Amino acid sequence: MLQETAGALPENHAHKRHSATEKASPATLALDEHGFIHHCNGPTERMFGHSCSELKGRHISTLFPQLADTELVCGEHVNPRLKFLCHCGTPFRGIRKDGETVLTELYLNKLGSVAGPSLVVIVRSVEPRLQAPRESDSRIGGASAAGL
Repeated sequence: MLQETAGALPENHAHKRHSATEKASPATLALDEHGFIHHCNGPTERMFGHSCSELKGRHISTLFPQLADTELVCGEHVNPRLKFLCHCGTPFRGIRKDGETVLTELYLNKLGSVAGPSLVVIVRSVEPRLQAPRESDSRIGGASAAGL
């Protein structure tokens, strides 16, 4: 029924609906258990400025340098500390191809035991959250979770 309704829409309206769907799609990366990129999507290309072919075979630290020395998978599960940081919405600094920084939240999902990619990373760009400085921040030099 939904497809019948969508098919009855004027062509220019269907195009607008498709464009809105593309904009709403999150950036996603498919990785192996060692962090090497097997696939990414269009929103990933737009967020980071790399084509999928440029990223294929590169380590996730190409986009997120703070993950260079991090084991993504421990046994059959996502690294518990990394999973916790992602669950809490800890911001991760992504590096675009042009060297600019993008502040993101990551969501990691372990796929079942299948050949090929074993992790899916969903990347969401976030605006810096403006907060009044706390007294404790000034004592530790204003360190933030984004500077992992």
